[in-house]
Amino acid sequence: MAKFLVLLCIVAIFTNHCSHNADASIAPRSYFSSVRTPQSPNDPVIADAANCAVDQLRALSDSGIYTTLSLSKIHAAATEVALASPYFRSKQEVEDFEMMVLESKPRIEERASGKFNATRSIAIDEFPEMDEDAIENFWIEMVEQRRQRRRELFDKWEREEQENEASSSTNQPGKVTKTLTLDELQKMPTKQLRQLLTPESTAALRAAISAILDERLTLLEQREEALNRDEL
Repeated sequence: MAKFLVLLCIVAIFTNHCSHNADASIAPRSYFSSVRTPQSPNDPVIADAANCAVDQLRALSDSGIYTTLSLSKIHAAATEVALASPYFRSKQEVEDFEMMVLESKPRIEERASGKFNATRSIAIDEFPEMDEDAIENFWIEMVEQRRQRRRELFDKWEREEQENEASSSTNQPGKVTKTLTLDELQKMPTKQLRQLLTPESTAALRAAISAILDERLTLLEQREEALNRDEL
């Protein structure tokens, strides 16, 4: 089924940086050009672009369910692809999507060197719609994985503190006798908070510090996710 994607109707564009050989992917012509060269869906350049687009799409779901998407077939170069996933809302194993892959052209000096950093953008008409129950399961799994990473991190910190105490008594933090407020704890750097997590600390103090460290880890993960989205 032949379809044509009108750029004015594109609802979303995402970019990613990839390194490619200039001679292999772009014919030599002026830097600013609107010339279109028809290519076969079986062309290795088209296959590479389609796989790059699917990789970008796989990273766009908060729950991670898009990681189940895979390229099934290229119907038409730069216009229509078939994606496979066991979690489509339609219950079909394969669905067709109109998608374009746009790639920046190299500058003259970059073309001469044979390699350049190309900016690839994907333009998709409609995003894949996934099964609601599957999305919820992916959310639950993602949350549990984050909790497990935090538990492992806290265990690692505790082991490090125990090793430090065993190796040198001079580096061992003394027993906490001062009553610290929550505001005082929140103003402390992470390293200092970790030093307070000792067997001599009270259960209430350890719980408060663990909650603060957990919150900081969550904020760090959110910043990393935001940076990853900005890079796209």
